[in-house]
Amino acid sequence: MSADYGASYLREDAGPVDGWVTGGAIPPGREGSRREVSLFGQLSYEPVSWLRLDGGLRYQSYDLDDKQTGTTYHTEIFSRSEDAVSFSLGGALMPLDGLQIFGSYKQAARLPSLMEATTGFFMIANPDLHKEEARNWEAGVNYLHNGLLGSDDQLGLKLTGFDNDINGYISRRYISQYFAMQMFNIDRAKFRGLEGSLSYSKGGFKLDAGATYYDHVEFCRTAGNCVESSLASDYGTNYIPPRWAANLSVSQTFFDDRAMLGARATYMGKRIVGAEVPHSGYMPLITAVTWQPYVVVDMTGSFRVSDGLSIDWSVDNITDRYYNEAMSLAYVPAPGRTFRIGFTGTFGSGEGGTAHAMWPAKWFASDGETTDWTGPYVGGSIGYGVGKTRGGVTDLAGTPTDLVNNSRIDQTMRNFIGGLHAGYNYQLPSNVVLGIEADISSGDLASTSSVGLTGDQQNIPYLQSNGALESDTEYKWDRMLTLRGRLGYAVGQTLFYGTAGLAWLTETQTRNQYRSWPTNNEEQMGVGQAVEHLFFEKDRQQRAGAVFGTGMERSLGRNWSMRVDYGYARFDRKDFTFKDARAGIVLDHGYYEVVGYQQVPAQIIDFGDGTFSKSLPMRRRSTNGAKSPDRRTSSTADATTPMPICTPCVWASAIVSEHGTRRTCYD
Repeated sequence: MSADYGASYLREDAGPVDGWVTGGAIPPGREGSRREVSLFGQLSYEPVSWLRLDGGLRYQSYDLDDKQTGTTYHTEIFSRSEDAVSFSLGGALMPLDGLQIFGSYKQAARLPSLMEATTGFFMIANPDLHKEEARNWEAGVNYLHNGLLGSDDQLGLKLTGFDNDINGYISRRYISQYFAMQMFNIDRAKFRGLEGSLSYSKGGFKLDAGATYYDHVEFCRTAGNCVESSLASDYGTNYIPPRWAANLSVSQTFFDDRAMLGARATYMGKRIVGAEVPHSGYMPLITAVTWQPYVVVDMTGSFRVSDGLSIDWSVDNITDRYYNEAMSLAYVPAPGRTFRIGFTGTFGSGEGGTAHAMWPAKWFASDGETTDWTGPYVGGSIGYGVGKTRGGVTDLAGTPTDLVNNSRIDQTMRNFIGGLHAGYNYQLPSNVVLGIEADISSGDLASTSSVGLTGDQQNIPYLQSNGALESDTEYKWDRMLTLRGRLGYAVGQTLFYGTAGLAWLTETQTRNQYRSWPTNNEEQMGVGQAVEHLFFEKDRQQRAGAVFGTGMERSLGRNWSMRVDYGYARFDRKDFTFKDARAGIVLDHGYYEVVGYQQVPAQIIDFGDGTFSKSLPMRRRSTNGAKSPDRRTSSTADATTPMPICTPCVWASAIVSEHGTRRTCYD
């Protein structure tokens, strides 16, 4: 038999340090205090080796003073207090070695928090708010088996069913007459489902998997008035779990457990129930934040360099998936691909000091254990790259263009890079090391420049304010290859070296061209109120250059080593050509202007069928037609378009442009 018991006391105070600012549009925040006392005990009893019984008891009591209620809001200043008794009963049956069948019942209370029970901001305190009480059933089975596939492996399985019924669930509602929120107790909330897990280990290999399935979720405002959705305005709107959730983790250790490499996949399905749509209220505070099912894959690893130094790293969201996390409180995308690396070390000396120091006394000593660096080698690397590209922009005749950016390019790109290398070293008796090495590296090193809009058309300022562009160009370094010589000096198990050689860089530039959306309004002069993507062009070039660098390499034993180095490369100039590039976003358009009037005398028109018509004297308007330069569009009419007679008048003018024929009839 074993027993645990204890007591706890909690005091919380909320309020301003120097008083509230009066006269503001936003109501003051919370001001109050809360005190809670708790007594608890837990008992476990095993009458026989195959049976265990558990029981627990907890008493809670709290009191609260709300100093804000009544000063600004609609209830009297009040204090409240309440107590609760909770208990749990459970047991586990072990009929076979490794098999455990268990079950439990818990009746647990939760007293209102300081935030829920006080007035502040847009919240009105509820004098009738009371505790919520959960009645939770749980039953399941555990199974543990050793020697499944070998003498050193272990398998673990667990399956659990749960049914949670929360009486007096504390929810939130919107009170339209006060334009404010209020916490209140609904009849109940119910959650039911299954949980399962699996674990397996063998030597340095470990696998863990788990899944959760929700079968039923509902909220009941009153007895019998239940809905399978969250309630409008309730905080629980964004705490509804997915119907399915699962995870899988695997890891393997290497080199006598000095290194570890692992991966983790997480799946989140759709939320199990929907959300009530509020009819009014503070929409940003109560709107359901939805998400789509997603799978996220992470990687992790560690390496113990010595007893005093270890390296830990991870890559979260390795596929760089764009998603909104399940049960988020806002539409903020989860982080994309994220790299982390950390070092943990113990400073000190291995002699007369810390026994396992990060820098042992003979790390760089020539009289300690030494390494012969002669021989071929291969390896991989991960690092961080920073690059710059500079140049100018001209047309095909060499005339500077892109006046928005002064015809200059000055871009910086930076990102993580990775690569592979191979080489050969030869160590002389003097500990001088000669070598040759080739490597290839790549990473998402890219940068983008853009050309804004210019012109005097009426929509240009509007488009500029919305960030519209004439074009943009991405500069991306795809990969770099180097062939280098190495010259170094070995000290114990450490090699210091310098390196120099040739380098080749593959660079791709991609240019996007935009144009105005079609417009028939001739006053807009071919520029509408939006732009669209027209086409893109790519040009890829190989640059040659030189590379220099220096570094340090440390032998880890068993033909493995770790190194850190720095390299600098510079490349020759190259021309990148975009033959279809054009300036501006203007579409083909036409316009006309009135330049004067001409007096036309009365005349008789013979229609050719024996009938005549006499027109009255009139003034004919004389116009000049104008047409914009060719913008790869075609005209809808031309000067030979036949124009019908307008009876009983004649055509005064006809304007022909890309937008068709304009006809004006005068009496």
